[in-house]
Amino acid sequence: MSLEEAQASVLARTSKTSPEGSDDHKTLRPMVDVVTIILAIASVAFAYVQKRDSSELKVKTLAILNSTSTGYVAEFPRSIPVITNIVQGACGDLSITIDVPGYGEYSDPQAFYSYMHSILDLRHRSVADNFKAGNCVGKTLEKGRDLAGAANVRMLMFSPEDREAALRKQLTKDVLAKSLSDPSGRAVFINFFKSNPGMLQGDPVNFLAKVKDGSGYERFICLLLADFADQEKELRKAGVEMRYAREPSIMRVWLQDSEAAAFSFDHSNETEIAFQTRDPKLLNNFKSIFEQQWNASVAYADYWNAREKSPTAKINDVNKVGT
Repeated sequence: MSLEEAQASVLARTSKTSPEGSDDHKTLRPMVDVVTIILAIASVAFAYVQKRDSSELKVKTLAILNSTSTGYVAEFPRSIPVITNIVQGACGDLSITIDVPGYGEYSDPQAFYSYMHSILDLRHRSVADNFKAGNCVGKTLEKGRDLAGAANVRMLMFSPEDREAALRKQLTKDVLAKSLSDPSGRAVFINFFKSNPGMLQGDPVNFLAKVKDGSGYERFICLLLADFADQEKELRKAGVEMRYAREPSIMRVWLQDSEAAAFSFDHSNETEIAFQTRDPKLLNNFKSIFEQQWNASVAYADYWNAREKSPTAKINDVNKVGT
């Protein structure tokens, strides 16, 4: 689904229909997921890499996914620790394509905090520190790079209006009510607010009842959106360069120094799954896609300056970066 909060609503259904330890789960789901990922990568590559034959792209993508350098990680949110390792292993550059800054916070707050702190920590360490930690072995830095400076971290996200639209589309009142009717869904909800005690004034159990019957739905959506905005400010304060994509992407990527990456794709009816890769061709493809989207995106400051002048301004009302 487009947003991790919406994915949390299907965790209970997924665990009921296919127990995690069952033979069917171990054999059938990975095969289905791999096929889905192959088709997703092929379609994304075709959309962004011009003047290439689509059948050739599909053949090459299939070969890449069959290589030993690319492998299945886990279903969301169990994939978050692996993504965190990708972030922690960066030397000089980290490029992230994501829907929201708070990736995984609702489904697994503890894993999210480790992930978020790894990004902030990367911005508070020098490249020289990363050398000492062994994060730069075999990696090439640009000529003249200041080793006393921190790693460059770029984050490309959904625009605020696209983020809200996707959240409301995926996490409807009915979907949320269904999730909160299940013990697993209720546990996720309660854990989220207990892990963020300053977010909600009142008892999470009482609020859950209101969200479930629909009367607390708008407040719940507003709390999530406000939380995303606070996370953006914290990341920006640490020096993370943030931009908003002009169109939502089906792809999430964490690209470490063009040497390794974790990636996942939207699923309409299934829990999100993640892969990791060190395949040079796939990494180059991801980098090319990221740079194209980044160059066509809108800078954080430009967007909010436009909104200050015109509160109804949308992402495509803002000029491209540098124009």
